[in-house]
Amino acid sequence: DAEIQLQLLFTFHRMLCHEQTREELLYSTRAVVSILSCVDSRNGSIRETCEACLSLILEHDRKEDGSPGELGMKVIERRFAAHNAEWLENMDREDMTGDLNGNLNGNFNSGAGGFYG
Repeated sequence: DAEIQLQLLFTFHRMLCHEQTREELLYSTRAVVSILSCVDSRNGSIRETCEACLSLILEHDRKEDGSPGELGMKVIERRFAAHNAEWLENMDREDMTGDLNGNLNGNFNSGAGGFYG
């Protein structure tokens, strides 16, 4: 149910805002997996609240050098996949069937149509 999802995301967001609960939520539960599953929801409110949660995860899950931690990288990868879903689907289909013209070369370096040639 969308309303339950939204309420859970709102609760996760509130917990991520507070240092006392953030660490436990991030590293001792499967909450991040649940949040990531809502990225491409059809419900705008769910997507919006999900994005707010993901922003907090990305902000707080950092390595000592400031780069994204393991959870932060999962957020980046999931956002990329959601944003580029159609393109990724076409690329997967191309990998399985050959290029978009039906050629089964599988070699990115070959011919004038290749990436490097």
